Amino acid sequence: MPPKEGKIQLNPLTVGGVIVGAVVVILLVVSLMQIFRKNPYGPETRIDNIDIVDKKLPQDQKDQLFSQLYGVLADNISDGEPPESGALVREGTVDYGYDENLKIYAGNFIVDVPAVEQSYKVQLSWSPEKNNPNLGGYPILITCAPKDLRIYASQTGCVNVLTMELSWNNAYQLDYTFGATTSQKIRGVLGKVIVDEDEGPEEFAATVDETSLKKLRDQPDVTYQYNVVFGGETFKITTRVDETYGSEYIIIYVDSATKKQGIIMTDKEDRLEEFSVWLRSLSGKADLSIMTEKLN
Repeated sequence: MPPKEGKIQLNPLTVGGVIVGAVVVILLVVSLMQIFRKNPYGPETRIDNIDIVDKKLPQDQKDQLFSQLYGVLADNISDGEPPESGALVREGTVDYGYDENLKIYAGNFIVDVPAVEQSYKVQLSWSPEKNNPNLGGYPILITCAPKDLRIYASQTGCVNVLTMELSWNNAYQLDYTFGATTSQKIRGVLGKVIVDEDEGPEEFAATVDETSLKKLRDQPDVTYQYNVVFGGETFKITTRVDETYGSEYIIIYVDSATKKQGIIMTDKEDRLEEFSVWLRSLSGKADLSIMTEKLN
């Protein structure tokens, strides 16, 4: 007669240990997958506390957001690479919610990146409904934080990715004065100097005040003075070029109620000191801020 099979007695502590061990393994695997997972949109700077904005934010939206933040940082830091993580949503700046009519989560908030001392405004929108026609052209848009919301003293300037090139109402006037090629270089560098980073240049056009244009015969080489009107402000511009009209150097002095700056464009580094002395004498400021650029 075969022996009776005995019932297997499972120790509750053993079962509990197996369950806990399985949970730990699963969490470890998930964590490792997150650590080694690559963003399909390219390099990223992760916002560590993005969940305080939206706990339901899909991974694809996070990937796009983190990738775009990395790109904006790359355009604005002069040394090194943007950090992979460490960005933080600033508490108290979140204005975000769900629109029942449009079926869209949308809003904005400020992100600080302590590692590089930068702050940005993030506009974010997404919909649980795929291909929702109510989503705008830029569901994710990162721009420079308004100046009054920047908390780092080192963030003195900021470049918006979508900043458009400054338009000119009467570029022909500078084309006639300096020649088309030199005029284009002058207008390009003036655009960088007179446009505030936080303004929308697409809303304005610079205008040369033709009645103010005059040649300064008491100055060396080819030197002209003229006013540029932009965004309701008048900038007094003095431009000096070599006698071949900008093939060797272009020097510009910008003077307005809000800005005084010199610009030297040249490939002749041995003359930088000479040009700097001239600019400081012209402005009457021994500590005039001077920017240098390669001419070609």
